[in-house]
Amino acid sequence: SFDHITISTNGFAVIGTYTGAGDGWSSDWLFNYNRIMPCWSDLVPSAATDRVEIDRGTDGQNRDYVAVTWNAERKTTAEALATQLVLFDDGEVRIDYLTNAVNDCAAGLFARGAGTAPALNNLVP
Repeated sequence: SFDHITISTNGFAVIGTYTGAGDGWSSDWLFNYNRIMPCWSDLVPSAATDRVEIDRGTDGQNRDYVAVTWNAERKTTAEALATQLVLFDDGEVRIDYLTNAVNDCAAGLFARGAGTAPALNNLVP
C-alpha cells in the first residue's frame, strides 16, 4: 500500500516516496523505485493541445481511482502519444492507449529492487 505517487511529463509514474529530479534516466533510478511507465521517453507536453492531466473519482463498480492522462509528443520527432494510467483502490492498474506513435519508449511495471540492476539499453533485469 502506498500513499504517494509522482507523475512525470516524460510518461511515467513513481509509486511511493520519490525525491529525485528530472526524468530519472539512470540505472540507479531504474533499480531503486517502483515505476509504472505507459511510455517513458523524452516527451514534451508543450503544444497547445498537449498536456498531462490528473483526475480522480469513483467508477461504476464503486471503486475509487486516480487517472493520469498524457497527451504529448516526443521532443525530437514530434511522435504523438495519448495514453492514460488508471490506478484503482482495489489494486488494479490499467494502461489505455489512444495513440502511441512514439518509436522508442519503455513501457511496463517495474518493482523496486527486483532482479539485477538494468542497464540503460536493456531494461530487462
